[in-house]
Amino acid sequence: MARLLSRARKRGRVSFETVRAPKAQERVSPLRDAVRRVRARLRPRLSLKMALLVYALAAAVLVTGAWAGIAALVRGKPVQALSAPPPAEGQTVAGPLPADTPEPDPIFDFETGPDPVYEPPVEPPDPAAGQFERLDPGETDERVRALQERLMELDYMEKDEPTDFYGFVTKYAVQLFQREFGLQVDGVAGEETLRALYSDQAKPYVVRQGDRGTDVLEMQKRLRELGYLKARAGGTFGEETTAAVKAFQKRNALSDDGVIGSRTREALYSEGARPAPTPKPTPTPTPKPTAKPKPTPTLKPGTTPGPTPKTTPTPKDTPKKATPTPAKTVKPKGNDADALISFAKELVGRSYVRGAKGPTSFDCSGFVYYALKNSGVSLSYMTSGGWLNSSYETISSMSDLRKGDIVCFDGHVGIYMGDGRMIDASSSQGKVRITGDIRENSYWTRHFICAKRVY
Repeated sequence: MARLLSRARKRGRVSFETVRAPKAQERVSPLRDAVRRVRARLRPRLSLKMALLVYALAAAVLVTGAWAGIAALVRGKPVQALSAPPPAEGQTVAGPLPADTPEPDPIFDFETGPDPVYEPPVEPPDPAAGQFERLDPGETDERVRALQERLMELDYMEKDEPTDFYGFVTKYAVQLFQREFGLQVDGVAGEETLRALYSDQAKPYVVRQGDRGTDVLEMQKRLRELGYLKARAGGTFGEETTAAVKAFQKRNALSDDGVIGSRTREALYSEGARPAPTPKPTPTPTPKPTAKPKPTPTLKPGTTPGPTPKTTPTPKDTPKKATPTPAKTVKPKGNDADALISFAKELVGRSYVRGAKGPTSFDCSGFVYYALKNSGVSLSYMTSGGWLNSSYETISSMSDLRKGDIVCFDGHVGIYMGDGRMIDASSSQGKVRITGDIRENSYWTRHFICAKRVY
């Protein structure tokens, strides 16, 4: 027994107090004493075996993992670390994200969205990602693309390939939205403006009574051209303008609500816009002249009066009806396409203004109209929708485009120069520019509708 206690004490199995315990506490049965002795002898051996078994298992796991990693590298597949399963849709991850977790991309969704090479989708900004932070005119920021897209979607900005530059055209479109939404009209995309723009309450662009601006001025000029507005075009949408708009809408089979929306605006600038009827002049009755009594001639004595000679009336000239002379349409010649391109290139760099038709500023339709008019083609001003419905020959494929064709996109028009290039008045760049190859540009190929052959 003493030998066993000595061995146990050396191995640290029994404390000194236990060895020195009173004899009363050491009284145990012989069977229990035998069990203790057997356990004391077997315990070191079992502990060593268990440790060896654990070490062997760990080594096997490490070797297996190493061989799997080497095999994956040989096959060219990345080695993925073990991680917890992703949360189900609609669940949120409890607790803070790890420090090395990347922030989500504010523009592209690589799983459900389109390829990032193409036009980025319009998504409501995320306040947590700082996307409602203020954008000022003159800034270059990727968020401007989404801003321009949203403005184009609501028709405050003519459709064009979006850019990341906050130019004066973008500022003007923001001002139009702020005017419609009752915000401070400063052209700055602050948090309040951005929240309203991306909300469900954002309304498309319309012009109604009480509005003021250059857009109102251009529409008033057009109403005067068509004979609906008699008042001076001053840029304020008043009662007379409302009455003129209602008259135009009624005559052109539109809903006569006096508000200029997309359909009314399209009809107003189209080739088939019906002018106001010319009122027929009311004839003024001419009073009949009173016949003066003729003096009776005094006859000499012995003279018999003879018959009074009848006066033969002088035949009046019958006025001929004026035959209206039809307006001469200059039929362009085949080589005039070069003259069109040459003249259009002289306008590169001039500013973009919505509704402008030259000579110092243009919108896309006004640029095409001005260039054709000054190249010998007689036609009226048409929007992009008007060009789509025009009687010119339609070209359905980009591969069949020819120099001088008018290229029609969704909400945009330009002049084809050849070799894939186009010259147009760009709303996103704010000026007349020459594009790259539109046949290789994803935006233009996806928004192409047709072309119209003028030459």
